Amino acid sequence: MKVFIWEDVLTDYTDGLAVAYAETLEEALALFHKYEAKALGAPTTVIDCATDKTPQMAYVWGGG
Repeated sequence: MKVFIWEDVLTDYTDGLAVAYAETLEEALALFHKYEAKALGAPTTVIDCATDKTPQMAYVWGGG
């Protein structure tokens, strides 16, 4: 399984963050509504949990 992270997406006044846990990008995008998936584009980061054991993080600084 992989963790897909999209940064600076789904914005209104501030940038959003989207995260999905799935085997493939197609499966990850299917977890979102059609409109949201279209707005996401390519993930910023993809973490393969089977092989990548490096600690990683992502966050959104709130506002607006």
